[in-house]
Formats: sequence, structure tokens, C-alpha cells
Amino acid sequence: MDEEIKRLEELVKQGDADAMYELGHYYLYGQKGLLENYEKAKELFEEAVNLGDARAMNILGYIYEHEFGVPQDYEKAKELYEKAANLGDTSAMNKLGYMYEHGEGVPQDYEKAKELYEKAENLRNAREINNLGYMYQHGEGVSQDYGKAKELFEKAANLGNTSAMYNLGYMYENGEGVPKDYSKAKELYEKAATKGNKVAQEKLSKIKASIEEARKNNNDKISYYKDKSIEELEELVKQNDDKAMNELGRRYSDGEGVEKNLEKAKSLFQKSSQLNNPDAMTNLGQIYLTMEIKSIDDLLKNKQNYIEARKLFEQSKIIYEKLYEQSQKEGYLNYIKHVKTKLSELYLTLETIDTIESSDKKDKEVLQNDVIAKPKVNEEVEKLKSLVKDLNSKYISREQTVRMLANNIYHGRRVIKEIKDSKTVRDNISTILLISSTGGGKTAIVSDLAKEFNVPFTSVSLSAGYTQAGYKGLDLQSIFTKLINVANGDVEKAQEGIIILDEFDKIRTKEDSHDEEFKRALQQELLSYLEGREVQLDTKGGPTTFNTSKLTFILAGAFQDITEYDMNYTDEDIKDAISKGYESELLGRIGIYHYMPKYTKEDYISILNNSKISPLSNFIVSCSIHGKNVVTSPYSPFIESVAEEAVKLDKGVRGLNSIFANILNWYLDDLIYGENDISLMESYETIKKKKGRGK
Repeated sequence: MDEEIKRLEELVKQGDADAMYELGHYYLYGQKGLLENYEKAKELFEEAVNLGDARAMNILGYIYEHEFGVPQDYEKAKELYEKAANLGDTSAMNKLGYMYEHGEGVPQDYEKAKELYEKAENLRNAREINNLGYMYQHGEGVSQDYGKAKELFEKAANLGNTSAMYNLGYMYENGEGVPKDYSKAKELYEKAATKGNKVAQEKLSKIKASIEEARKNNNDKISYYKDKSIEELEELVKQNDDKAMNELGRRYSDGEGVEKNLEKAKSLFQKSSQLNNPDAMTNLGQIYLTMEIKSIDDLLKNKQNYIEARKLFEQSKIIYEKLYEQSQKEGYLNYIKHVKTKLSELYLTLETIDTIESSDKKDKEVLQNDVIAKPKVNEEVEKLKSLVKDLNSKYISREQTVRMLANNIYHGRRVIKEIKDSKTVRDNISTILLISSTGGGKTAIVSDLAKEFNVPFTSVSLSAGYTQAGYKGLDLQSIFTKLINVANGDVEKAQEGIIILDEFDKIRTKEDSHDEEFKRALQQELLSYLEGREVQLDTKGGPTTFNTSKLTFILAGAFQDITEYDMNYTDEDIKDAISKGYESELLGRIGIYHYMPKYTKEDYISILNNSKISPLSNFIVSCSIHGKNVVTSPYSPFIESVAEEAVKLDKGVRGLNSIFANILNWYLDDLIYGENDISLMESYETIKKKKGRGK
């Protein structure tokens, strides 16, 4: 027997679909010393079909269509061609197209035939595009160019070429010309594997293992343990895994997936703390602070709990600081800030307890009233949760931004209330950088939060001619004057306000520029305000001293040269991307980097159908004023086409509002003089043409 046949038969036993296809081919045409054996060929092709091999589907379809040892069966042939075509097999597409063109076993359908022929042609082109990308990827006959390779692979992948999907996945897996991204690689391998690409199928198990390992080894950045089930965590706890203990303790503490059990949570946090897990220390410290305080006696009885909590927070702070020194990861700075805030609160509480213990009876009665009158943090947190929930229903697809801003503004209010030292206050109020395009919703969200927290708020654009103090033009200090005016002249209140400095990207300097000293000076002056300082202002009420230590600064910019960011990118990634053109000390004062992605078509559809401030809802209200109803549906062509128009405009919700301002203008005559209701069941373009506003 031919050695090649022996090799293939051995591979067939191991379940190799490629070997089944090749051996079946030899039996079908009587090659490699084998006699024609249609039955054996059919059997091998059927095994390969069951394993998802598109070529086997195609050739088996051909067998049924042309009676190769089986009765002619057009229905079976069509079914197999369709399966292969769906997996990107261009030969099957052409065969299926031929059946539709000639009405062979199917109703004659020239449109369907044309569609299949064109798709097959596109995919053949995709192969050529992929091959060219491969040449650029490996520098074969051309200069190696990963950027060009990526562009070509993406184009071919969008046309359905599985090899291009695999090649693009390989680039993401190995960081060739793109940031290394296992998740992106896995997504591409899965797409290719689903369409029958064998190499991608083999890669999948390996990349999944790589992702699992990366998540486990880098779990401060990726939630490896949060994805585990209770049973999986319990198994890891048995293996003395401190991070699993902490996560399982958190589940019991919050009642997440299990019945809430603080004692169980406490035990797990204690075990994890003994293994020097700083997260568990802070969680355990928090449990010591859950006691309800209704009287001075309660406060005094729980003194030891406060002392234990303080020890735990102090210990975790030391570990976080060491971890930051070793890794320089910005995430650890946030942990350090959180722990410092808790410690500040505890120092104040213990100081209060010491004061009470040394006070006489009369003083204790006064203090008793202060303690009882003090609002409980839990009640404030519940109000915060309710606020976030309400804003999320208003600002669709901005849930993470809403939560981040609400949490930080709330935290800032707590810091200002509890801490007296201005430097400590400044260090505990984070400066936030928002990367957001026009119409992203940042100003509206912050404005709503400022109203809810009853703090003055102003937003200014740094591209509006601002200069450093003492120069002609708008100086930065005038922003503080503006904030005082918003606070109706109340300087104390204004000093606790919120300022958005928009178009922060416009004050970046360029390496090759010699005339941008004013931008550097502006950055340096801004840095001094972010660090906290006193400023002398001329206001309506006369000369005024204004302290910037308690202000919440939000820096914002579009940063149009930064692309392809998503919410999986870290603070460090974004910081590295924007670092050029800024004083390093200025970037050092930014505590939070937050990216607000552009709205997608799906986002706009959700805003139109679900948001409390949907421009469609406002349009319906406008029509009702004139006694007219609006006929529409969440599934009408109108909704989808408006969303597509908003994507083209690329101005966020502002663009969406402008579209509806136009629509309202087109319908004003109908609303005022017409008798019929307004129908929005046709596409935006159709309505535009009917109203004489488009071709």
C-alpha cells in the first residue's frame, strides 16, 4: 500500500478532517493506487462534514448533484452547498449560484444567483488581499510593514477570509505592530474557527490557556477571580489561594451568589490577610466599621474595633506602597488614596473618642447630640446608588462614566467634610482626565451631579484664548471668579466647586515648535492650581483670597490622534499615549484617566428608544402641543436610519438633537395647519426627500 495512503489512514483514525478529505478524494477518482470507491469516498466525506470541513461539504454536494454512486438528490446537494458557502467556500457558492441560475432542483432565481457569484468573487479577491498582507507582515518581496499588513488583513477579514482573521489574530497574540491583546486574538481565532479554519481551531485552546494564565498572574488589572463560580473559589481556597479567599469573602460580605454571612466573610478575610493580601486587609477593616452608632456609648464600646480597623488599613497602605514602588502601576495609587482616606476618617473618630473619654458629663451630653445628629454613611451611599441609577437611565451607554464621576464627586464631598488639613484634602481629591469627543455627554453629566450634590459648577474651553496670569487675554484666574459668580458670591462654597477645563488637548506643545512657550507657562500655572494654592482675585465684592485645594478639576479633550481605545485599556496605556506635549509634573497630578468611547449606531438606537432625554420623546411632546400624535415603532426604518445619520455627523447626542431640530422644522407646517397625525415609519432619507430637503 502507498506510504501516503497509510499515513492518511492513520490520521483518519485520529479524527483529522483534512486527511478524511484527501483520502476520500483519492477513492472518488481512483488515485494513488486506489480503485474508485464511491461508497468509501462518501463515507469519508460525511465524517469530515460532521467535523465542519467546508471542502468536504462542497464535494459531497457535488456527488449528490451528479449521481456519483448515489441517487441524484438536488435538495441534499443544495443543503451541503449552503453549509459550505456559509463557511466561506467560494466553489460551493458558485455551484449553488449555478443551481439558482438554471433552476436546477430549486426555483430559478437570477438575483440569488448573481448575489452568490458576486460574493464568491469578493472572497476570491479577499484571498489575494490576505496574501499581500502576509507579504507585508513577513517582509517577503516588500519592506516589512505591520501597519500595512494589519490594514490588508482587516479588509480581507471583513470580506470573510478566514486566513486573514487568523493572521490578524496572530498579530494581536504576539503584539506585531499592535498592542498585545489576547482577548482580541481569541475573538478573531473564534471567528475563523467557526468558519472552518483548522489552524485557528488549534490555536483557540492555546490562546484560552494564555488568557487564563495572564488573568491569574495580573489579576489586579483583569478580574480573573471575579469570573469564578463559588465552587471554583472554594476549591482555590483549599489550595491556600489568598486572592480566592478575598473574593469569596467579598461574595459573602455582599451576599453575591450566596446568602450574606459577615462571620464567614470575616473569617475568609482574616485568612487572606494573614497571607499579606492588602485587599483582604481593607475589606476586613471595613467589616470592623459596619457597627451602627446611635449614641456615645456605642461609639465608646466600639473603640477597639476602630483600632483594629486602623491597624489593618495602615498595614495595607504599606503593602500597596511597596507594590507601587516595584511596579509603578497607577492602579496602586488609587488603592493608596482610598486607604489614606479611611485612615483620615479613623484618626478623626479615635480623636473624638479620646475627647469624649476625657470630657465631663455636661460636655458628653453636647457630644451625644452631635453623634446622633451625624448622618450615617450608609444612608448617603444609598442616596448615591439611587442617583447613579437615575442618571444611567438618562445617559444611555455612559454607565461607567456616570458611576466614576458620581463616586469621585461624592468622595470629594466626604473628604472636605471630614478632613481639615488643606494639603491632605488636595491629595485625596482626584483630578480626572476625560478623553471624550464632542457631544459625549460629559458636561451634562457633571452639571446634573453638581446640582444633586449642591456644589457650584462651571465649564470653560482652554482653546478660548486663556493665558497665564499677567498677560493680555483671559487668564486662568478668571475661571475662579466665574465660579464665585455661579455661587452667588459665596467664596467658601465656590472653593468646593467643580471645574471642567475642556479642550485640554489644545494646550499640548509640539516638539518642533519654538513659539509655544505660552502653552508651557499655562501648563505650569495650571499645575500650581491642581496642587492647591491661594489666589488673589478682584471680585465684585473687592479683593478676595481664593483657595484651590478643595476644587474638583476635570480635564477634558478629544485627543483625536488617539484611536482604537476601548474600556479594556488601562490608565497606563492612555497616559503613555498622551504623555508627549505635557509637563510630567502636570500628568503626575492626574489621578484618574477615563476614556468615553464614541456612540455607536446601537447606542443611538438605545438612546432614542430608552433614554429619559430621548430627542424622539421631546419631538413627540412638541407634536402633542399641537394636538398631533406621532406614529412610530422601535423597529421602524426611521429609528435605524436616524442612528446611522447620527454616526455620520459624529457629534454625539448634540448631533442627534440637531437631526430632530431639522425634522421638527420640516413638520411645523403639518403640525400647525395639517389635520393628520405625524408618521415616522419611513427612513430619515425618505422623509427628507418628501419634505424637499434632499435629493
